[in-house]
Amino acid sequence: MIFLIDHVLPQGYFANNLRALSVDMAVFRDLLKIFPKLSRHLDYLQHALDQPSGMTQINTNLLYNL
Repeated sequence: MIFLIDHVLPQGYFANNLRALSVDMAVFRDLLKIFPKLSRHLDYLQHALDQPSGMTQINTNLLYNL
């Protein structure tokens, strides 16, 4: 994470207005419309994380079955 913030993301990415982050989120939402299977998979993972046992319910093979 530190590497991403220090070396990959543009300077000011997390500036006060978070404009760059907001744009990335909008682009990601649009991409999910193009890839409904990926969208469903990410929704599934999110719901599994919301369960009390968290990540223990997620089979790691699911991450490769996109």
